[in-house]
Amino acid sequence: MKFLKFILIFIGVIFALAFCVILHFSPFLNPFPGLAGQYGVGSQNFCWIDSDVIEKDNNDAEHFRSISVKIMYPSDTKNPDKCSYMDDKIILVKKQLYSQYHIPYFISDLFFSFSTDSMQYSGFSTKKQEYPIVIFSPAYAFVKENYTALLENIASLGYIVVSIDHPYISGLTQDDQDRIFIVKEREGEIIRAQEKEIKTINNDIKFVIQQIKHLNNDITSNFYKKFDLDRIALMGHK
Repeated sequence: MKFLKFILIFIGVIFALAFCVILHFSPFLNPFPGLAGQYGVGSQNFCWIDSDVIEKDNNDAEHFRSISVKIMYPSDTKNPDKCSYMDDKIILVKKQLYSQYHIPYFISDLFFSFSTDSMQYSGFSTKKQEYPIVIFSPAYAFVKENYTALLENIASLGYIVVSIDHPYISGLTQDDQDRIFIVKEREGEIIRAQEKEIKTINNDIKFVIQQIKHLNNDITSNFYKKFDLDRIALMGHK
């Protein structure tokens, strides 16, 4: 019986590994088939502190609100040095999956360790002086990385795309001090909880627009005079 049990476990492991390998090379796990627009896409990450907002983290410690943002923009450069899908968040995701569902790290790597179509710190396209802006807000418990393929393609069409993670509303966020913010469960009546979240998201967007204006006027910034502040669109998923 022990030998039979060993054989069954061995066969199960082989099938599981084969399944993971097939998935890894399947179109399902190649969600970045290429850019639709005429531009390459550069990207840069920011963490901005809103010192007007004090809140409590998951351990009830007070801190200023910390907002993580990724900016994707049109670039003339197309090279193989692409960004990773989850950026630095991949370590957090793997730890979370292991602690909650006991999923081994190597399985998580098969699902998350692949490259996107954008390039970190690539130079701006010189085809135009400035570009219209799309500000994107993810759905409750989602993070901005979940929409990478969509947002990269919008940027490739000639837009600057600013995607925002909202602490305690987005699924799993991290600031530049390595503090982790996990989505908080909604308490009380669902409608009132959603109204509170919408107010918070609106305030985050207003704050991010102010930071964009600062970048646009900063002569040392890669984004100096690149934002068309007269053309700003809001986009989101709910």
